[in-house]
Amino acid sequence: MEISNGHPDALTMLEITKSYPGVEALRKVSFSVKESEIHSLVGENGAGKSTLMRIAAGEVQPDEGQIHFKGKKVVIRQPSDSQRLGVGFIHQELNLIPELSIVENIFLGHLIVNDFGILDWGLMKKRAHELFDQLGVEISPSARVSSLGMAQRQLVEIAKALSLEATFLIMDEPTSALSIEEINRLFVIIQRLRNAGVAVVFITHHLKEIFDIADRVSVLRDGVLVGVRDVAELKESELVQMMIGHSLNRPEIHTVQKEKVTVLNVDDLNANSKLKHITFSLYSQEILGIAGLMGSGRTELLRAIFGIDQIESGSIKMNGRKIHIRSPKDAIRLGIGLAPEDRKNQGLVSMLSLTVNITFPFVQRFLSILGIDFKEEKKTVEYLVKELSIKTPSLSQTVDNLSGGNKQKVVLAKWLGCHTQVYLLDEPTQGIDVGAKEMIFEIVEKLAAAGSSIIVISSDIEELTRVSDRIIVLYKGGIYGEFQRKDFNVENIMLCAMGKQQ
Repeated sequence: MEISNGHPDALTMLEITKSYPGVEALRKVSFSVKESEIHSLVGENGAGKSTLMRIAAGEVQPDEGQIHFKGKKVVIRQPSDSQRLGVGFIHQELNLIPELSIVENIFLGHLIVNDFGILDWGLMKKRAHELFDQLGVEISPSARVSSLGMAQRQLVEIAKALSLEATFLIMDEPTSALSIEEINRLFVIIQRLRNAGVAVVFITHHLKEIFDIADRVSVLRDGVLVGVRDVAELKESELVQMMIGHSLNRPEIHTVQKEKVTVLNVDDLNANSKLKHITFSLYSQEILGIAGLMGSGRTELLRAIFGIDQIESGSIKMNGRKIHIRSPKDAIRLGIGLAPEDRKNQGLVSMLSLTVNITFPFVQRFLSILGIDFKEEKKTVEYLVKELSIKTPSLSQTVDNLSGGNKQKVVLAKWLGCHTQVYLLDEPTQGIDVGAKEMIFEIVEKLAAAGSSIIVISSDIEELTRVSDRIIVLYKGGIYGEFQRKDFNVENIMLCAMGKQQ
């Protein structure tokens, strides 16, 4: 389908097929992106998005198919081939060296030398300034990457690609670690690049972002291209159906018990020199949402309750009794479990098996004088895997090889196995596809219906209104507002998170 600008194709991939042992990752996929276009590539985890783009970037070789770049057939055998063609690939896990300066990172691999063969740092810094001017931002090329926030590191990656004269940018989940304000600024820059003639492939799990930024969208499902649509002519429900093959059946959310029973009471809590006078209650079978911009203190609040960060003053009561949580071990003993935002590095041991990850907090249950009762451990893990519908070829599978949604289920499984009463979930659906998100929501709702109480943090306010019974809003380390379910309004919650009165 032609978009309104009528530009020719920057990249055309014809009938691309790629198989791995036992898996057909792509089957005769044809995909094209026009010059001066923002083209979103979407699909559930395992749909083939990354494989297709890694082929375009020369990181993976196709079994069959052709690639045309600006109308000419090309063979891309390695990343340097794609870079020479003007392709820049910005991965979700940024490829920067924190210990080096920004200018060193931008020109790493293609350093500029003068006529005497000496590195011309002056010219490189000048060009780095020009690149940042092109992006409309002010960043010192001399600063170390380690001193930058995630949003600025994204901009360094973009500048790095532009330094190679990239006219085709692939951006894989570029907003996954950004705040709402940072995402908006990034979108302005992406639109500026499009207006300058750059073609952009934008991969995201956030459907709203597709409608905010993209001109067209291509949908992959199980390695097959199921459709290409003009975003202006598409509804979200249609896009979801293309992605998962059926419409979403969103069940009614459970309701909190009419008689509110307080499970957790936080009173005048101060911690991390960031949290200020935090007071709230969590009720039995309640899903309490926490909204707020990045830096508002959301994560710090859960870390303090879980005993990772020390509380400076204030108190916490659980089931009416004052408790002292000095470490995560205390929290686990009391029936509190934390699913951290960074599940890869903080919630799981990626290179160990699914079984070890699940039973790690309660492995002592299977200990005897003869060692671990592996039969009983296996029985417990099998039950939890079935209960949470974790997709895995075996219980010995390393967690690193599971999809994002299944990794999140493993994190929940270990706390379910601990008979957890209070779940602290920090961005539980970050980086997972729409189908997996719905499954996580269903699990959370079932946990609450079965008697647990749950606190959920999400940067996606629509997600919070979808799953929460009540939402409190943090701003600059304090509670700035509270919304009951009957009063949920995304715009009002957003304004509250920005420090504006309701």
